[in-house]
Amino acid sequence: MSGHAAPPKAAPAPAAGAEAHSVGRPVRDLAAEIYVQLISKVPDPGKADSMAKLSFKLAEAFQAVDDARIFAAKPVAADFNAEFFDTP
Repeated sequence: MSGHAAPPKAAPAPAAGAEAHSVGRPVRDLAAEIYVQLISKVPDPGKADSMAKLSFKLAEAFQAVDDARIFAAKPVAADFNAEFFDTP
């Protein structure tokens, strides 16, 4: 034995008809945090799927609002009017 662990098995491919929408890592991480909080407050295995979907919707909504907030806070370039400095 060489002392090396076996490589991890690849994750199974998504089922046919699975939603093709992919979210970015920050949204996925935020959704995971939301899910953990939700499932800890309502530990019902029958609601796990709906709570996961809700977690992603909440994370995407949060990300959209945060992106808009960041965009609104960016400095705006002022128009430069060279005629302003012309003296008659």
